[in-house]
Amino acid sequence: MDSRYITAFQNSQQLRDLGYPEIAFVGRSNVGKSSLLNALLQRKNLAKTSKTPGRTQMIHMFLWNNSILLADLPGYGYQKTPHSISKHWQPLMSAYFQRKELKGTLILLDARRDLYDHEITFITSLRKDIQPLLILTKSDKLNTSKLQAKVQHTKNILQQSQLSHIPILTSSVLKKTHLDKIRQALQHMATHYTDDPL
Repeated sequence: MDSRYITAFQNSQQLRDLGYPEIAFVGRSNVGKSSLLNALLQRKNLAKTSKTPGRTQMIHMFLWNNSILLADLPGYGYQKTPHSISKHWQPLMSAYFQRKELKGTLILLDARRDLYDHEITFITSLRKDIQPLLILTKSDKLNTSKLQAKVQHTKNILQQSQLSHIPILTSSVLKKTHLDKIRQALQHMATHYTDDPL
């Protein structure tokens, strides 16, 4: 599987068409975006991970299988990120999510946490042609019964928000849970929109 780092976008003026369909990875800081990217790409340190939340401060682009770009976006909600750095994220994010190259979005959520209102707002604001997939990360931190309860609870929240069409997968980088299913979803997103990427 050929995977490599391509470039980074620091502001909206740098955005440009790189010639491939794109899938965005979004979520709170320390949710495990970079770790999941490395696991999916089968490259240990391609996407830089850190024990300090908020270290991803640009949009980093990775080419997977010479056909799909995976975008590692800055984590949101981390209060210690300097305001001078974080204040430009909003125009950068707004511009990025208007790109015609963007085909899908993986919304990562720590399996031990609940969806926040601003996450629901973000999902609701996505263009109709951007396919969302919710990933409950770090699923190894919960036992089977608690994980099943969390999945159902998350489904209930989505249903209450009229977002019941969004599929949910659990994932553990440590146990390599559902990595193949996520890869399949990425391939579906990149080629066409469907209500059920799995």
